[in-house]
Amino acid sequence: MKLVSLNCENCNAASELTVEDDITIAFCAHCGTKNLLDDGVQKIQHCIKKEDVARIKESETLLKIKEMEFAEKEKQRLADTEKSELRVGFLVIAIAAIAIVAAIGYIVSCVA
Repeated sequence: MKLVSLNCENCNAASELTVEDDITIAFCAHCGTKNLLDDGVQKIQHCIKKEDVARIKESETLLKIKEMEFAEKEKQRLADTEKSELRVGFLVIAIAAIAIVAAIGYIVSCVA
């Protein structure tokens, strides 16, 4: 066992801990920040507060929501494009039908 003096990187609270020799992680009693230890001497390698982890997860969730919204908008845009293409196709068929009827009417009037 060893005595470790810890100054939290986040809130700078000082504390002394008695820890086992193989312990490499200590949590601040004041703010809950995870502090990594090395050889009984405090060496902050990485400091993550629980709130930061929650914010990261929240950001990841918001990103997934935005990706889903984008995918839905893209799907709707493609559906709208297909509808527009169908309308144009029907319009071309209608114009062709009118032209055929007009041509038949002209031919019939010329023959008669």
